[in-house]
Amino acid sequence: MCFFIGGRSNLISEELKTKIEIAIIESFKDYQEFSWQPIEKGYTNQKYLISGKKNNPLAVCKIFSKNEIYKSELRFEREKHSLELFGGDIAPQLIWSSKSGIIVYEYLVGVELHLVDYNNLNPALITELIKKVHKKTRKESKSLKDDVLKYYSSILELVSSSTDEYPKKLIDKLRKLTIRQSEILDDHSKYITHVHGDLIPPNFIINDGDVKLLDWEFSRTELPFFDFQYFNYYAKAHGIPIQLSIPGNLEKFYHDLVDILERLWRHGYLKKNKEIFYDIEKP
Repeated sequence: MCFFIGGRSNLISEELKTKIEIAIIESFKDYQEFSWQPIEKGYTNQKYLISGKKNNPLAVCKIFSKNEIYKSELRFEREKHSLELFGGDIAPQLIWSSKSGIIVYEYLVGVELHLVDYNNLNPALITELIKKVHKKTRKESKSLKDDVLKYYSSILELVSSSTDEYPKKLIDKLRKLTIRQSEILDDHSKYITHVHGDLIPPNFIINDGDVKLLDWEFSRTELPFFDFQYFNYYAKAHGIPIQLSIPGNLEKFYHDLVDILERLWRHGYLKKNKEIFYDIEKP
């Protein structure tokens, strides 16, 4: 999820390539002759697929774009932290990172969720994976509520001050939702946890019943219901016959929250002439 896209870096120095390749050799305990290919995919970063002998995919090099309102440094730190926390389990293994905003992680073999044969898909696998993320990091703390509210305050500040003229009715509705959210966080404080934050079907990789998650750059502190509804929103857009359960009294709130965030996100992308790969229903 992003509200503004700046320029992409298509360059990586030979010195950095050498450092990364050494880290890959150490990780795989085998010398390889490497090839680098740009991955024409994604909205906020430049990615390279790093392959070894016989074009065998080994790793992904992710370079975080620098010229963005939504700070690349923060997205970099969030993804790095999540890969350190979940890597090798429910996320790719972190291989290498640099303070300049580059992460290298293992390439995951498998199929994206929106491309699988749904007749052979066990929806329980998806639910259990998401619950595993939340359960492993769930905490109860008053400061965590502040973390959640600060995140949405930063979005409100961003869209209110942007020169891209975000629709006032969307900003006003988000402001009202954040007021309501403060009460919800009080009522469900024991469920505050670490969420993925960008739980879209293309970020699920499925391989012989094993499910893992990619792209953790929007992970943050939240209630787990945000992840559930974010998944539901995108699953519906992609025609995936899976919907995750949300408590009835919270379903409308999180539907409205995700919908407003996505409409703001879409507005920013269209302003920058960026492609949108899904459709939003009319309000």
